Amino acid sequence: MPDIFISYAHEDQERVRPIVKELEKRWSVFWDKKIPPGKTWEDSIGKALEESPCVLVVWSNSSVKSDWVKEEADVARKRDTLVPLFLDTVEPPMGFRRIHAADLSDWKNNNAHQGFQLLIGAIESKISPVTLPVTDSRPASKPDTVSLEGAGHTSPQRKLALQPVGNVGWAQKNQLVIVVAVVMLVILGVVWSIMKQSPPSKVENKPAPSTEVVEGNPEADARRKVEDARLTAVKEAAARREAPVVNARQEAEPKKTLKIGDEYSGGKIAWLDTSGQHGLIAAKADIPGPYYSWEDAKAKCAALGDGWHLPTKDELNKLYHAKSAVGGFSDYYDWSSTEDVAIYAWYQYFSSGYHANDDESSRWCVRAVRAF
Repeated sequence: MPDIFISYAHEDQERVRPIVKELEKRWSVFWDKKIPPGKTWEDSIGKALEESPCVLVVWSNSSVKSDWVKEEADVARKRDTLVPLFLDTVEPPMGFRRIHAADLSDWKNNNAHQGFQLLIGAIESKISPVTLPVTDSRPASKPDTVSLEGAGHTSPQRKLALQPVGNVGWAQKNQLVIVVAVVMLVILGVVWSIMKQSPPSKVENKPAPSTEVVEGNPEADARRKVEDARLTAVKEAAARREAPVVNARQEAEPKKTLKIGDEYSGGKIAWLDTSGQHGLIAAKADIPGPYYSWEDAKAKCAALGDGWHLPTKDELNKLYHAKSAVGGFSDYYDWSSTEDVAIYAWYQYFSSGYHANDDESSRWCVRAVRAF
C-alpha cells in the first residue's frame, strides 16, 4: 500500500516529477497511472486510490478541467485523505474551493519554501494523524531516576536511586542516639524533681493523680490539684490539634462536579485541570463574520471583555479535542493567537486536527476562550 497517491493531469507530469522525488525521500508514492498488462483500473489505480492514507491532488490550468482528477479528488474528500496543492494560480472546481491548499506555483525545489513546508505538514497529518494524549489525573511527582538506557535495562544511576532509604550513615545514627539520650535525661530530671519534693514515706505508695482532697496533707493536695490541671490542659491541647478543621462555608456549599461540555459562566467548558474546578471556557459559537484576518481575530475576541481572548495554539488544540462536547465548530480552519515567524501565525484544521502556519492576512474562523 503506497503512503501517497498523486492525482494530476498528464500534461503536468514533468512539473510534478520534482515534487515526487522530494516526497519519495520520506514516503512511498504512487503516481504512475499506466495500467499493467492483465490488470484493470480497479486492480491498480483504483486500489491504490482507496488504500492510500493521503491523496495529493495537484490543481493546475490542466487538472481543473480533467474529469479524472476531479473524480479522484472527490473520492479522497469523502475518505478524508485529500491534500490539495496549486501548481498554477487557479480556482479549484466547485466543491473544493473552501479546502485550503499549499501554493507551489513559485516553488523551485526549495525545501524551505513556505508552501512546501505546509504541504509536508498536511501530508504528515494524514499519514500519522494527531491523537489525543492520555491524561494522568494523578499529581505529578518527581521520578526516582533518569534512565539513559533502552527498555528492559537499568542504568547504574537507577540502581543507586533505588537503594533503601533506611541505610543511614554513621554520623546520622550518632546524632539520633544523642537526641534520644538528651530526651531521656530531661524525663529523668523531671521525675527526680517530683520525687524530691514529696515526703520519703509517700514516694513508693504515691497514688495516681486525683482531684480528691486528701485530709491531713494540704501541701500534697495542692500539688495534686496543680498536676491534675496541667494534665487536663495537655489533653485539651492535644484534642484541639487532632480535631479536623472544618470550613463551615465549604460544608454548607459542597464543590460542584464539572465536566467538559457543561454550560458555565457564559460559555461551555472545553478543558479541566486535575482539580476539576479550573480550566478553559469556550464561547458557545464562533465570532459572526464568518472569517477574519489574524489581527482582526484578536481584536474581536478582546472586545468581548471579561478575560475573553483568541486561544493560543495549545488552547486551540484543547478546543479541537472537545469540539463534539462544546459544539458549533465548522470543519474548517480556526486561528490561534500563537505567532510563528513575522507575518505568519498558527491555525488548526478542525476537520482533521493538523496544525500549520499561514500568512496573517488569511481569513479563518474565530472562537473566543477564557480561563476560569
